[in-house]
Amino acid sequence: MTEITPLSHQQISDSITLDDSKGKNNKEIIIPLVSDKDSIDIKRREEEDKKFIEQLNQKLKAAVERLEDARRIKQTENIITKLVKEKNGTLSKEDTKYWAELINNNSKEAGISPALLAAVIARETFFEKHRSTPTGAGPMQITTITVRDMFSDTNGGRKKLYDLIDKETMNQILYQTDSEGKPVTDKNGHPVRRFNSAAEVRQASGQNDDLGIKVGIMCLKMKFAESVARSKRLPLEKTIRGLKSGEIKLSEKELKLLLITTLKNYNSVFNTYGTAVVDSLQHVSNSSIDSLNLYNNPEKDN
Repeated sequence: MTEITPLSHQQISDSITLDDSKGKNNKEIIIPLVSDKDSIDIKRREEEDKKFIEQLNQKLKAAVERLEDARRIKQTENIITKLVKEKNGTLSKEDTKYWAELINNNSKEAGISPALLAAVIARETFFEKHRSTPTGAGPMQITTITVRDMFSDTNGGRKKLYDLIDKETMNQILYQTDSEGKPVTDKNGHPVRRFNSAAEVRQASGQNDDLGIKVGIMCLKMKFAESVARSKRLPLEKTIRGLKSGEIKLSEKELKLLLITTLKNYNSVFNTYGTAVVDSLQHVSNSSIDSLNLYNNPEKDN
């Protein structure tokens, strides 16, 4: 039988008498009591350890993301190099890296294939920086009519639908934003616009390649949704919601045809534009047709 004899707090211990299995040779074990100060110290150390582990996990996650970004950028550099060689062109290493980083960052944010984005830019401007022409501006040759469509909901504009596609990117395009990407507001609580007209957005797209790519991606996503809506005979808003949620399923055959139609509508000058881009993609990359879905990232949600 075990006897427990508590001692005073001055002795800071408990005396526990234990019998061995045969009932002989009683042994006394001294177990120190834990003071209030010791309890506080233990709790503090536990909190410090927890904080350290959280910080370590964050650093590990950031390191993995950097490695993944580096891998994606290298892959995109290879694709750009192949696209340039395909047309017997040249591009410096510095410019190749410049475009690979821009394409990687924007494709990652938008949840689309960097190979698709690179192929469209190759067709539109052949990786020429800050390109402006009478028909378009920026890496993806944005038109004023296209920008007007996303600039407001008046005069046939469809800003609400563009917001439904990707409000975060729309905020970056149209409004001044804070460090968290949220629109800056004036004293009346209204978002502060970066531009006063669609023409200004187009002009800025020709001066800022990053902005031009963002506007071009939004345009591509809208054209794709329109193609799917016509194919499925659904309202455009319902189609956008279905594509974002994954409720609308597309076979590889459907996706390829819709992608070709989307690209043809994006650049209506050449009837063979969509087929040429898709054929070029299959030649320079190992991208599956499914990976080219413009709404292929369920994690991108706003």
